[in-house]
Amino acid sequence: MRHPIRTAVLGGAVLLAATGCTAATGDGTAAQEETLDVSLAELVNESARIESELDAAENRIIRACLEAQGFTAHDEEELHTPEPLELESISGDHYPHEASFPDPDAAAEVGFGQWAQSEEALESGEAAAYEEDHGEWVEDPAPVDNTAFTALPEDERRAWYVAYVGEEKAPGYEWKFTSDGEMMEDPGPVTVDDEAMDAQFAKPGGCELEMIESLYGEPVLVESERDEEGFDQWVYRPANPVHDSGAWTGIETAYAEAMTEEQTAFTDCLAERGHPGWEFTESGGLPVWEYFAPLYLDEDLLEGSDTGVEAPPLPGGLPDDYEGRKAYEITVAVDFTECDAETGYTAASVAAYDQAHIDAYTEIEDDLYAWQTEMNDALVRAQEVIEG
Repeated sequence: MRHPIRTAVLGGAVLLAATGCTAATGDGTAAQEETLDVSLAELVNESARIESELDAAENRIIRACLEAQGFTAHDEEELHTPEPLELESISGDHYPHEASFPDPDAAAEVGFGQWAQSEEALESGEAAAYEEDHGEWVEDPAPVDNTAFTALPEDERRAWYVAYVGEEKAPGYEWKFTSDGEMMEDPGPVTVDDEAMDAQFAKPGGCELEMIESLYGEPVLVESERDEEGFDQWVYRPANPVHDSGAWTGIETAYAEAMTEEQTAFTDCLAERGHPGWEFTESGGLPVWEYFAPLYLDEDLLEGSDTGVEAPPLPGGLPDDYEGRKAYEITVAVDFTECDAETGYTAASVAAYDQAHIDAYTEIEDDLYAWQTEMNDALVRAQEVIEG
């Protein structure tokens, strides 16, 4: 599905979304909840559009700064503004259970579709037919034409990055000015240059700093330990409250708490049908791939997945042939759909996930309005800078 892009508005402030949101209580009517969901989604969408317009304005200012110094070819990947995402629902397009549950209308025919990864299915064409009928297809965005920049000599590309972000930060882009810009299919072992790594976190300079100072003032160093938990980072644009990781953690926690009884009822139902040992992950899924993959793949292809829970052991006495194992998968899939219908799991999951999002986004509603107002002011300043 392609989402429409709105032309960057630089002639004046972007209007705030007229959402008319009210606090979610979880006990409203279905119509009230749907109205609130839609209005919150529009509030989030408006914030995404403002972010996109700010990206475009910042890149336009940087481009003009570089061209004033004589640079006519630019790294278009760096100065490209992608289309903003548009949510139809505050919960997005997918629910936590969906990746683990088979399509109830097709379970008796194709099971979970895990058999499509087998050598037999790939060689026979069954896998391709399955993907054509049941796969999710997302149109890739048009590639950015960066040939004019990658055709430049290395020293000219290096000079561009120095002008772009300053002497201290430029080495963080080393691979882009010491190669033709194309990633190799198999680069082999990658050695991370400590100097280049450190440079990524250096204070911005060059045209990037000029843009920052004209729109936001001096960048500020946000300090944290540079490990898997975080790193030192120079920030300048106030962050969109939607991106607060704490909000996402709260959504996952609220959803997990709301689904405790339903998850127990569902796994109990599976156990009664001869499939004991299933356990939901923290994110609300089930280790379906980890369970079926050993039926179809070599052991050396099974590493690298960590859902946080162990898949149940496969029962003894399973068929050795592909068709027999596929038939077993279909049997399990049918039992999943019947337990889903018996326990009402899907309906409960959708309701709980929607409510968790509504509650979380209602909490940051005022912050989103304040952020939009502040960023609209930045867009006005950007217009003034661009017009000179």
